[in-house]
Amino acid sequence: RGCTALELGAGTGLASIIAATMARTVYCTDVGADLLSMCQRNIALNSHLAATGGGIVRVKELDWLKDDLCTDPKVPFSWSQEEISDLYDHTTILFAAEVFYDDDLTDAVFKTLSRLAHRLKNACTAILSVEKSLCVRLAGLQAQLHIETLGRHM
Repeated sequence: RGCTALELGAGTGLASIIAATMARTVYCTDVGADLLSMCQRNIALNSHLAATGGGIVRVKELDWLKDDLCTDPKVPFSWSQEEISDLYDHTTILFAAEVFYDDDLTDAVFKTLSRLAHRLKNACTAILSVEKSLCVRLAGLQAQLHIETLGRHM
């Protein structure tokens, strides 16, 4: 309760809205002005849910393929210096749901998580979810693995 959280690959913003019922601030991040605008509309339409816990959701651009946060005030959903300070000074939870669907992006997610974790002033917890079936590419071949099968062999 009362923490600051950051969601990577927020999409519609649903998980950020739910997180804001418990967190003080949730940075809801993704890439692309159209997607982020739709996410902002969803958050506005559901602001009554976050208000029950007193949390606020801030929609921001976070491109996993770039090393730095966008701070250009001319770019929609860019970060202010105050928001960057708040992010690094107070964030204790990083979370992402359903973002592991492409090998290159998966690498980028983990590089982004590592980069963020090293800049945070507090210890943090990362919560990552994966869809029920995973596509794994090995030496150019794709194999469909199911969680049930993995569970039997672990």
